[in-house]
Amino acid sequence: MTVARTTRRLPGFRFEAQTPPLDEVLPRMDVAVFVGFAASGPLHLPVAVEDAAQFAALFGADAPLAWDARRGETVYAHLGPAVRAFFRNGGRRCWVVRVAGRTRPNFVYVPGLARLKPNGRLAPALAPARSEGSWSDSLQAAAALLSRPLVVSRYNSPIDFEVEPNGPDAPTAGDILRLTFDEGYVPFVTVKSVTPVGAGETQGRAAVRVEGGDVRWFRVPAEPPIVRTGRAQVVTFDGRGRTTNANVAPDSAWGRGQPAPFGKPVAVNLSLSPSDAPAPGSFVRATLGNRRLWLRADDVRVLRRPVGGNTGTVQVSGEAVWLLKNRPTGSLKPPTACEKLLFELRVRSGDEDPLSLTDLGFTRPHPRFWGALPADDSLFRRGMSDDLNHDAVRRETEAPRFPLAGPVGRGAPDTYLPILMPTFPLNYLGPRRRRRTALVRDGLAEFGSDLFLDRELKETGTDDLLSRADFIRDQSARPRALRGIHAALDLEEATIIVVPDATHTGWEEKPESEPHPQPSEPLPHPEWWRFLDCDERRDAPPAEAPLRENFLDCGLRVVAAPTLTASEPDAAGTLALSWAGEPDARFVLEEATTPDWAGSAVIYEGTDTQTIVYGRASGSYFYRVRAEAGGYSSNWSNGVGVRVQPSSGWQTKPETSFRPDTLLEVHCSLLRVSAARGDLFAVLSLPNHYREEEARGHARQLSPTGSASRFAAVGQGLVAPLGFGETRALSFGAVYHPWVVSSGEGGRIGLRRCPPDGAAAGLIARRAFARGAWVAPANDPLRGVVALDPPLRRTHLASLQESQVNVIRQETRGFLVLSADTLSDDVDYRPIGVRRLLGLLRRMALKLGATYVFEPHDEAFRRLVRRGFEGMLGEMFARGAFAGASPAESFRVITDSTLNTNQMTDLGRFVVELKVAPSLPLTFLTIRLVQSGDRGMAAEEG
Repeated sequence: MTVARTTRRLPGFRFEAQTPPLDEVLPRMDVAVFVGFAASGPLHLPVAVEDAAQFAALFGADAPLAWDARRGETVYAHLGPAVRAFFRNGGRRCWVVRVAGRTRPNFVYVPGLARLKPNGRLAPALAPARSEGSWSDSLQAAAALLSRPLVVSRYNSPIDFEVEPNGPDAPTAGDILRLTFDEGYVPFVTVKSVTPVGAGETQGRAAVRVEGGDVRWFRVPAEPPIVRTGRAQVVTFDGRGRTTNANVAPDSAWGRGQPAPFGKPVAVNLSLSPSDAPAPGSFVRATLGNRRLWLRADDVRVLRRPVGGNTGTVQVSGEAVWLLKNRPTGSLKPPTACEKLLFELRVRSGDEDPLSLTDLGFTRPHPRFWGALPADDSLFRRGMSDDLNHDAVRRETEAPRFPLAGPVGRGAPDTYLPILMPTFPLNYLGPRRRRRTALVRDGLAEFGSDLFLDRELKETGTDDLLSRADFIRDQSARPRALRGIHAALDLEEATIIVVPDATHTGWEEKPESEPHPQPSEPLPHPEWWRFLDCDERRDAPPAEAPLRENFLDCGLRVVAAPTLTASEPDAAGTLALSWAGEPDARFVLEEATTPDWAGSAVIYEGTDTQTIVYGRASGSYFYRVRAEAGGYSSNWSNGVGVRVQPSSGWQTKPETSFRPDTLLEVHCSLLRVSAARGDLFAVLSLPNHYREEEARGHARQLSPTGSASRFAAVGQGLVAPLGFGETRALSFGAVYHPWVVSSGEGGRIGLRRCPPDGAAAGLIARRAFARGAWVAPANDPLRGVVALDPPLRRTHLASLQESQVNVIRQETRGFLVLSADTLSDDVDYRPIGVRRLLGLLRRMALKLGATYVFEPHDEAFRRLVRRGFEGMLGEMFARGAFAGASPAESFRVITDSTLNTNQMTDLGRFVVELKVAPSLPLTFLTIRLVQSGDRGMAAEEG
């Protein structure tokens, strides 16, 4: 049976389900901005962060600042703990602004890669760290050459030949091709363009025509170097960049006089001291007469140590090429090989697993040009839209964040050549270090308010702050972005601001004593020899002869402990170690970073009596060596301590000399910035050593009525105290004290003392997200807090509350805040919930008011505006934001002619006045006990 299908719909009704419209979502009031010190990351540039892991990936570990001699511990930056506490206590999103003074970046050598200068000369390639600071001192880079073979079908010249494409490895514009000739010539050709060639022109095989641009000629060594002069200028590129005049020894081996094939190592002996020897993997450029040799130092050995006035001999072996100034004369046979070259770049920090990027190109037109690796500043300030040609390689560096960037700025090369890049990444090279201490290169040597503030806005009052900031950003002769805490003026979604590092007491540079290691414990030796006769001991085989430093008259030889000496380390952290020991012994050398040898590690094992240690970061290092012979070991040698970088350090200033200039200036500026924005709230904290009286005094000094005592205490500062016309700014900030001890910091830190502002900001954000910005952020335990430092006496809690200092207390339910007061003297604006509610209303009014722009101004328009704002406030009333039993008792919207006069209308202005009655938190709950006969009854009274 066939079923007939209808093509027309039958009459009737059809119901369609539609998604109901979403309720109006209130503007976010839980986004914070943190300003402080970080180890890495862009400077003075707000970056959005969604969790603690993202913060650590971009801004690194907590930056070490100075040594606290009183506590015997290192003082770290508070930015990291504050951000982690924010997320732990309920925060969901924040912005981070790293601040510092004048910083200095590190530049890391890329093994085997040379940059082409504008004058045509070659120099080793340097890759800057992605951001400034000493965090990159431990970075090391390695490179591996990737070769894609091509078949040359027709050859005219290095700039005109045809190759058979090999699928995805076909050459494109911007590639580097390497040709190899029988005569030993190796030119590197930059591909200018690629044109398809018809099949008929190449005997049925598809091919492409390569038009070359720049050509650089090299030649592999085919004969011993010219040693008739006996002298050579040797330049090492390994972080030191030393230039040394050295003798080239006649016994240098160059393939025993035979031509050395490309890629085969050669060796040359140089009259250098061990401290001048190049690091493995680095370039060595030797000028021999009028010829220039480039050698990659794959292996470095000390053949003879310096004795007397002699410099010693160092053997350097590895791949080498001659750099030719001109093209070879005469005709050359067609090349025997053609390769398309790419490379892989690996970077590691210390002993961590390396991060790698592969298939990178050498020229700017290449879509994966390594020089396009973005620095933090360019990645987060300008984004990727300004360089669409290199978007792919830039995206690969974002997650995880790649530690190195490409050279930028004026004079950055457009072409690089892998003249001696290894096929496998055997050796890693570190950065070219500077002689300045880490804190100087981090831009944190001078602790002051200039680190946190924009200098051109320091003396600007609240009323003029926004207009002055707009002038600097848009209308000045050199428009620029704002710096420090003033960068928060551009973050419209942020409503909480925290500056945890303003609580530091400062630091100063003090000379450090020379490092001296502790004596090493004697190694355990077998003691059974004590029970043998001398004759038996004398006849025992050497392998079974017991060891003893003094064998009396038995005549047995013992293994004596070596004597260790060390040279002074240079600026790159390279030093030479040598020791005197018995012949035919095997030596074990250990290195430690603490004088008690805890965590010591073996860095050399062998029969040599000297070695070179390369690229140690700033700090103190300790070395010891022992000898092994006949299956037994000697005791440890004398310990040697060395310090890399200048013998100076930074220590925190004592509390007795603390001056609160910086803290007061930063807090005054925070209140001004928050008041100028109108919807920003500052969470303030105090130094760790502040007790009850200092905390109350700080709150008084922020008030205009207490500015006189401030000047009497600390003197006139660049940032003026709040004036009587800026009293309302006090309601835009709250002070929290004391410090908290947090757990769950992870790693080696474990428990950590830090200011409470990060945890308080997280609590404020959590309350705003879950219940509303008008709800008081109090009476809720702080997460991750295990102790207070210092614990305040309960007899002072009332006086601190009267001074409007929000005290973190230890209660049975945990560590919590039982007050939520701003610094305002006005009772109506004192609760934090009231100020945050007004900030929310401001944001909602701006959002709603923007829809009424360009509307005709008449009575109907006024009614429309009134209804719109009444609907907005009615939604807030339904959520519990206002006091009162009805909307009429909770808010009022005024748009009548009493505000909007004819003169205002003629000027094109329209004024809306909102009056609200904020809901206030219940601060006291009275329980009345009533005795009635033989029964008791409890009644609550608000």
